[in-house]
Amino acid sequence: QDAAIFYSFEALGVLDKLHRPLFDAIHRDRLNTASPQALTEWLQKQGVDPTKFFETLKSFGVQSKTRRATQQSIAYKIDGTPAMAVQGRYTVSAEQGGSREGMLQTVDGRHYRRLLGHRRGAGALLRL
Repeated sequence: QDAAIFYSFEALGVLDKLHRPLFDAIHRDRLNTASPQALTEWLQKQGVDPTKFFETLKSFGVQSKTRRATQQSIAYKIDGTPAMAVQGRYTVSAEQGGSREGMLQTVDGRHYRRLLGHRRGAGALLRL
């Protein structure tokens, strides 16, 4: 459901404005995004037309992107966030990198090439 909300915000042009507030509402305020009523109330407070939002949520484009994201998560064996797939061959998580910053350092170009060049170091990345 949350991926569909993300893609709906993207389609409506409000992703930059609402991405962080939605994250906070879910994790700090315990917004139940599976509840249409709770989501409607939250959207209204954010100045988003709930009718337009739910129409967008059900649109072919949003549903296609959501299905694709689900398929990729399964194919990449991503079981939590944050996580990244690199060149469709490797995944790395914050747990593997020691932190979110460590995860980003792991996929940084110079570090990534060094890891791939050394078999022992490549253990930080999971082969798909």
